[in-house]
Amino acid sequence: MKFFSFRKKKSQSAPPSSEPAIPEPNQTNNALKTLRAQISRLDKREQFLESKIKNMADQARKFAATKNKRQALVCLKRKKMYQTQIETIYGARATLEQQELTIESASFTADVFSSMKHASNHLTEMQSALTINDVDDVIDNTQEAIQLNNEVGDTLAAPMGNMMNDDDLAAELENIETQMLEEELLAEPKIDLSKLPVAPKSPVAAPRAPTVTTEQQELDELEAMMA
Repeated sequence: MKFFSFRKKKSQSAPPSSEPAIPEPNQTNNALKTLRAQISRLDKREQFLESKIKNMADQARKFAATKNKRQALVCLKRKKMYQTQIETIYGARATLEQQELTIESASFTADVFSSMKHASNHLTEMQSALTINDVDDVIDNTQEAIQLNNEVGDTLAAPMGNMMNDDDLAAELENIETQMLEEELLAEPKIDLSKLPVAPKSPVAAPRAPTVTTEQQELDELEAMMA
C-alpha cells in the first residue's frame, strides 16, 4: 500500500504592488459623457411611458363608460406594466446619477492627489541636493569671509606709520606762528610824526583857581550845619 503525501505548494509571493495608475482626464470625461447620455435616454424613456400611462388611463375610462369591462381591464394592465417600467427607470437613473457624482468626486480627488504628489516629488528633489552639512559649510564659509573682510578693512584703515617726527612738526608749527606774527606787525599802519601838534616853547601858566567870596563861604558853612 502506497501512501501519497500531499504537500502544499508554496504560495507564490505576490509581486510588489505597484502604485495604481490614475485614469487620464480623457478617460474620466468619456465615462462621464457615457453616463450622462444614458441618463438622458432614461429621461426620454420615462416621458414616453408617462404618455402611455395617461393614454391607457383615458382608454380605460372610455371603455368603462361603455360598459366594456374587458377592454378596460386590458388598458389598466398595460398601465400597470408601464408604471413598473417607470419604477425600474427611477432605480437605474438613481444608480447612474450616483456613479456620476462618484466619478466627479474621484476625479477631483485624483487631481488634488496628483498636485500633491508633484509638489512632494519636487520638494524631494530640492532637498536631495541640500544636506545639513552643506548648510553648515556655507554658513562657516560666509562667516570666515566676513571676518577676513573686516580684518582687511581694519588693516587698510590703520596708519602707514609715523612719517615725520613730532618734534619736527612742533618746530614747523612754531615757525609758522612766528611768521604770522611778523606779518601782523608789518601790516599795522605807520604814524606820521610830522603831523603831530608841536609843544609850546614857553611854559603855559596854570589856570587860576576861582576866588571864593565871603558870602559863598558862609553859605557853604550854613548848608554843612543844616545837613
